[in-house]
Amino acid sequence: MKRDFLSFIEQHNLCTKKDRLLLAVSGGVDSMVLAQLMYDSGFEIYIAHCNFGLRGDESDLDQKFVQDWCNEKKIKGHFTRFDTNSYTEKYGVSTQMAARELRYEWFWKVVEEFNYTKLVTAHHRDDHIETVFLNLARGTGTKGLNGILTRNDDLIRPMLCFGKDQIVSFAEKEGIKWREDASNDSNKYKRNLLRNKIIPMFNELNVKFKDRMSENIKRFQDSNILLEKFLDQAKAEVLVNDHQLDIKKLMEFETPVLLLNHCLDSKGFSYTQCQHIMDQLQDGISGAKFLSEEHEVLRDRDFLTVRLKEEGSFLANLMIELNSTEVKKYSHEYGKLSSEVLDEVEKQYLKNPDYAYLDYNKLESPLTLRVWKQGDRFVPFGMKNQQKVSDFLINNKVSLFEKEKVCVLLSNKQIVWLVGYRVDSRYGVTDRTTQVLKLNWKANDR
Repeated sequence: MKRDFLSFIEQHNLCTKKDRLLLAVSGGVDSMVLAQLMYDSGFEIYIAHCNFGLRGDESDLDQKFVQDWCNEKKIKGHFTRFDTNSYTEKYGVSTQMAARELRYEWFWKVVEEFNYTKLVTAHHRDDHIETVFLNLARGTGTKGLNGILTRNDDLIRPMLCFGKDQIVSFAEKEGIKWREDASNDSNKYKRNLLRNKIIPMFNELNVKFKDRMSENIKRFQDSNILLEKFLDQAKAEVLVNDHQLDIKKLMEFETPVLLLNHCLDSKGFSYTQCQHIMDQLQDGISGAKFLSEEHEVLRDRDFLTVRLKEEGSFLANLMIELNSTEVKKYSHEYGKLSSEVLDEVEKQYLKNPDYAYLDYNKLESPLTLRVWKQGDRFVPFGMKNQQKVSDFLINNKVSLFEKEKVCVLLSNKQIVWLVGYRVDSRYGVTDRTTQVLKLNWKANDR
């Protein structure tokens, strides 16, 4: 296995003995075999371990296990602990996504601070195959068929040539110890469901399924290289300049949606959005506008123009004072807002999204009314976790044009109301509320 390991590294030019390598080591069998192979091969290695605090004492024992290995080998180790559950709650992401974001942000900080040349992870062939399936389920298109890249800039994965069974067998044969993570048996995580339930069914269809999938992924990768080259050439033909596309030339291609997606992918436009743009282009109406998170595409006669969203869409903030019991009225370019302090909720307006009832004593004056922007998050009433405003609007099928005029109301920089849609759970009225702030929004186009 060591010979195949070194051969794979050399074949893909992953690293040399001159590199200072930071290894991500959890204490599981994959990363412990990686660490041992790197150590035995004479590479200059350093260890990074994250304690996510998700398994109580078991997480602490994982950390101690890795620390003991580092001490035994006289290798410098970096260790950190995260409050993963708090991060999950704050940003409204899954536990797995939270752990991923936390660890990679920290890994790269360590790489930079200590001048390491590469980050090394223990992803293997089974991870590779699972990733392709997950990407198919997410709808990532042909790029998702690439799976896990062997090298991504300074991130390298020298274990992709080995299957999980090979790694475990090698560890047992060589007496390499590791820690078991019981959460790997839980099918509540999508990757575990694939690993434990779905892929074994494919193995029943073909005992060589994993070998065949590895070969398929290599073909997918090679095909994508050719496809990217073709799309780059086609892109050069339809681009008038850095920010304009020729609609007539775009329509001449057999797969205009795929080409448009290739042109706009870096601007945040999905394949589905590009399909919508092409449908609208068929109507030939000039002036149509299409939005991604940071960019907009405008049809101007025979051209599509791509640009950053107009700063003018972020209007002047409106300040709402709370130190009055009288009805206060405010005017905004997109609507009119009135506020009033009450002793209780008026039930006749509860189901009207243009009314909001907030716990007055949880608010800090002044409140701020502004147009929503990318990165805004809140906890929609009835939910426990934060959600991006952009995701909420998508889920509620708010049109691109309506989105431009959606406002948020903030208290101390925290969203308390997505105006006209949903109150933030943290500021809603409860049984313990003694004073209620009633708000009414009337959009100008109604």
